[in-house]
Amino acid sequence: MRVIGVREFRDNASAVFNGNELVRIERNGTPIGFYVPLVPVDRAAGREAAERQKEMLAYMHAKTGMAEEEFVRAVMGDDYYPPVGQETP
Repeated sequence: MRVIGVREFRDNASAVFNGNELVRIERNGTPIGFYVPLVPVDRAAGREAAERQKEMLAYMHAKTGMAEEEFVRAVMGDDYYPPVGQETP
């Protein structure tokens, strides 16, 4: 498993998404998420990877208390989701 920081993930997201490697994303040394690549032609493997991702998200939440939106904001920036309580146009 490759371990990278939030900035490296943000700056190299295309390369990460094009790879086949499981990636743990950390902020200040604390895991905040995982990237689990899927191979679209293998549906069974895709379901297994999705289940692993679900488990990893639960782990991330248990370790950090971060909800999914908080993780996305940390990785993608505040522009990806509107502020909590505000709806998109």
